[in-house]
Amino acid sequence: MGRIGMNNTYTIYKYENGRKKILAHFHNIVVNNMRNALASRKVEVHSVWFGSGSREPSESDTALTSPLWTFTWNYGNIISAEAPQVQQDGSWLIKFTGKIDASASYVGTVSEVGLYLTNGSNLQMGTHALIKDAEGNPMSITKTDTEVLYIDVRIRYQLTSSTEFEWNPFYTYLLMQGYSSQSWITLPSLYGIRMTMCAAYPDLMSDGNRMGSAVNLTNSYNASSKKITCSNGRFGTENQTSQQYVNAIALAPAFISGSYDYYLPSVPIGWVKFPNREIFPNRTLSGMTVGTGDGVTTEFKPPLNLWVKDTEKIYVDGVLQERGVDYTCDHQNNLDNLVSLQSVNFCTLRSQLINLGYSNGSYMGCHPLKGGFNKTGYSGNLDQRRVYVLWDNDHPLEWEMNENPQIGNEADGFYLAQVHCNVSYTSMTNAKFTVSWSDDANEWTDEGTYTYTGTGSATDSHMFQFANRISAKYWRVTADLSACYESVRTARLYVDARCYLKRTGQPIIFTNAPAVDSVITMEADIDRPMKNSNFVLDFNPEFQL
Repeated sequence: MGRIGMNNTYTIYKYENGRKKILAHFHNIVVNNMRNALASRKVEVHSVWFGSGSREPSESDTALTSPLWTFTWNYGNIISAEAPQVQQDGSWLIKFTGKIDASASYVGTVSEVGLYLTNGSNLQMGTHALIKDAEGNPMSITKTDTEVLYIDVRIRYQLTSSTEFEWNPFYTYLLMQGYSSQSWITLPSLYGIRMTMCAAYPDLMSDGNRMGSAVNLTNSYNASSKKITCSNGRFGTENQTSQQYVNAIALAPAFISGSYDYYLPSVPIGWVKFPNREIFPNRTLSGMTVGTGDGVTTEFKPPLNLWVKDTEKIYVDGVLQERGVDYTCDHQNNLDNLVSLQSVNFCTLRSQLINLGYSNGSYMGCHPLKGGFNKTGYSGNLDQRRVYVLWDNDHPLEWEMNENPQIGNEADGFYLAQVHCNVSYTSMTNAKFTVSWSDDANEWTDEGTYTYTGTGSATDSHMFQFANRISAKYWRVTADLSACYESVRTARLYVDARCYLKRTGQPIIFTNAPAVDSVITMEADIDRPMKNSNFVLDFNPEFQL
């Protein structure tokens, strides 16, 4: 499915008469410790070690051949660290510089370097390299007690999506925001991974409308194939009692490193969206009961709300009916979707950009994009991906419904049926959210208010449901944080808002009413799983390293 790639390079240099002199520039080998860590635990880059060994590195190495010294963030050896940067190919580049002081404690011949990892208690080597010259030949550097050596470390980390699996770049972004010269780097891993079935498509900030409970996966790493295999991925009969389409399966971590988990709803590391024929080929459901004729009724509700267009076959007493002659129908009959505001074209955002004050701009601000909340280009500049919805007392979230709402490639004709708000952790206790609508964007009618109590799970949500269909053009969500903690009132927090769009399609309409007591049945293809309490759904992904 997805691929995880990592490499790092080193440049060792010193200054002579005020001029920089490069002594060596070389690459590493990623050892199995690193790959095992990606599968089984939190991956934190802790330190860089220097040694005097000469043995050629291999993937089975667990330590330097002859360790000499180390430098870590905790002891001030790192003199500069740049904020992680996203590259044109989607990889993340992390750069920092360490210094080996002029001291009798740092005297010797250096010929090997290792990048070490920690899980909070013990250290393991993650990469191993011999120092080499420009021609690739092993070399050594003699360090005296009067010299100062510098080493530039570059770590490139890449999560590559495939046709089966899409990584969430925002998850990587979150982990790396806490990185500085005073703290080590947390890299994305599959540690503590869990998965959920989603009735809606997940997006960068939310894992969709969950169906049932999350399932914890067990990971294992195979050194020969260099694959991480997830197992125990079963949604049992208890996970979903009523029949519902599975539009996606999202993978999410058990935690988000740093302080960001305090402010954000659950952020998936990636997802599989349906339809996806490589994972779930079209499946034919046959023998479905539509109804019984009475000689008068011509309209019947199909047993499915969605099926692959033009694959249905309608039978009356076992006789196949001809589409367009004997009957008409809509393959998206009564379709509804819980969708993120950012990823569809059913509306136009009216909110203004909110600057979060980060040094790299407003990566997570509201952005008034033309034609809806579509994601902007991704060309290596974080400022170009302002796709997140947030608001505070002074900045309501407002959007304008399009004349004929449409979701992706689905048919038009949707209307707004519900607004779903994901709120964050207990820091937002007593926050009050109000959904309002207007015909002219001047006079507003409050449709519902919800006050977050801060109880229950780490994240909470509330669905504003509308008893009647409201055809208003303008909508907004406001947040009153006046009763929250001081830290909440003074800081703008993130709240994920999603809309439940519903579409009432055409039932099966017969040209002539089926005869009395005639049995009407149907078969059709579906392009995504359906889940209820009658069967299980197994999903065990693999990741290539």
